Order: sequence, then structure tokens, then C-alpha cells
Amino acid sequence: MSEFELGKSYTRRQIHNLVSGSVQPFLPDKSGRVVCACLTPKLNPDVPNVILVGAGGDIYRRGRMLVDQSGAIPVFLKNGSDD
Repeated sequence: MSEFELGKSYTRRQIHNLVSGSVQPFLPDKSGRVVCACLTPKLNPDVPNVILVGAGGDIYRRGRMLVDQSGAIPVFLKNGSDD
């Protein structure tokens, strides 16, 4: 996506302001589409080639949504805590 600069750090609020979707989940979605992935490298050692989703209602639903949709999404790696 042209809104983001490769290698630049963004807060979750900045990401939300650019792609919308929910703020908290690691796979924010809007209108039935995952809009980006916000991942912790320790929990996803093979990112961006492999995203480990986990289990649970909304977690599984968003993972399935990502698998079923087409197109690329921006991927962000957590490197600290933010607001």
C-alpha cells in the first residue's frame, strides 16, 4: 500500500487511521476483509510467509477471512509497545 513506507515505524492508532478496521486484533477487519496484519515476531517466526493464527472465535474467524480473500495486505511487526 502506498500509504506506508517500508521500514518506518507506525503506532496501532496510525495504522488504524490509514486502513480503518478494529484497533486491537492482530488481524483487523472492516466490511468482511482483513485490512492488515499486526504481528509479534516471537509468535510468528516465519512472517510474512506464514502467519500463525491460533484458535478461538474471532481469532479463527479473522484467520479464515484472510485465507478466503484475495489481494495483499500490509504486514507490521511489533517492536515495542505503543499507546
